Amino acid sequence: MAKRSLLLIVLIAAVAGVVLLRRNRPSPESQISPVAAAVDEKALGVLNQAEAACRSFVRGSYEAEYVGDGVVAATTIPVRGTVVFDAGTERIRASVTRAKKGETERKYDLMTDGVQAVQLDHAGKAHASAPHQMARYLLGPGMDIVVQAFGSDDPFQAEKARKPKYEGVRNVDGTACDVIFVSRGGEGTRWFFGQADHLPRRMEWVFNLFSDKEGKDKAVLTLSKIEPRASLAAADFQISVPEGYLENRMAAPEPLLAIGTPAPDWELKTPQGQVVRLSSMRGQVVVMDFWATWCGPCKAAMPKVQELHAELESRGVRVFGVNCMEGPGGDPEGYMKGKKYTYGLLMDGDAVARAYNVSGIPTFYVIDAQGVIVHSEIGGGSEKQLADAVRKAVETKGEKGA
Repeated sequence: MAKRSLLLIVLIAAVAGVVLLRRNRPSPESQISPVAAAVDEKALGVLNQAEAACRSFVRGSYEAEYVGDGVVAATTIPVRGTVVFDAGTERIRASVTRAKKGETERKYDLMTDGVQAVQLDHAGKAHASAPHQMARYLLGPGMDIVVQAFGSDDPFQAEKARKPKYEGVRNVDGTACDVIFVSRGGEGTRWFFGQADHLPRRMEWVFNLFSDKEGKDKAVLTLSKIEPRASLAAADFQISVPEGYLENRMAAPEPLLAIGTPAPDWELKTPQGQVVRLSSMRGQVVVMDFWATWCGPCKAAMPKVQELHAELESRGVRVFGVNCMEGPGGDPEGYMKGKKYTYGLLMDGDAVARAYNVSGIPTFYVIDAQGVIVHSEIGGGSEKQLADAVRKAVETKGEKGA
């Protein structure tokens, strides 16, 4: 597992069910500041500074608020709270409140210590726990305010590949910030980085949903009281269960699909809209790597996946990164372009992940030329076993004359 990664971090914009209209309209860069747009080198310089600052921010704490604006507000539950994290040991603790306008707040204490995850629902007086690999389910009420960039090795790789624009200087709660906008088809992400420490103070996910709301339909995460720490003790990631709280121990996840069984068929699209079907690739060995941009272990495994693709593509091996468990703030295509990975990318793979019993990522499957599962594994760090399984499948294919 990569040391400098945050566990299962997704910043969810919560815009499900809203029809995205006029997606090709110009992006709203000019709304934020009257300052003339600077050259790209300025934006890249700011992102490089922010990358170095976030990379070194491996452990610490901060307060955060996540809200929606415009149409997005109707489908967004505001979240406020405090996060303590240690990216090196994949530990997180968050205390949050969630409530829509006019509703009673629900308070949660959430934690994973690298072994198990715990959720306290104070309104329901309930206590749930689960193995560490299922932490994303229990930490869900607080995931909107967990920042994926902190402790990451390359937090802004995708942003730098998307031709970022420098928009000038804005004030966030008394902190002067450099503002960067990264466009994706007329929408995009706006970052506010403190000029003194280069850490993010605000993130805006802009959705241009209606012509009279240009730049107003967005999800906004604002940070305050950012405090790096030299060390964190085990006690910082402990939660005491109040007396009388009902306990619900979550079951272990379903095992991966069995070796020797037919692989379930699937149909997914590339970022360019090309349809790819598993059943159409009979006679070829297929490698599936379930991943997301927030997943540090996924990104740590990807260089070896690229090497596998480069070595065996000419021998009829099809390698695909199946993007899943991804939030609207993620940019898998931009990340892969920035890293110059050339193997296939398939989008919106959550339904396929469920069909393949994927409960944690990265998860790998190897499917032979007859459409049978010959290898499966969960977690990074065993890429040699993966490569050996693929080579064996290629050799077996040759022996059978597939």
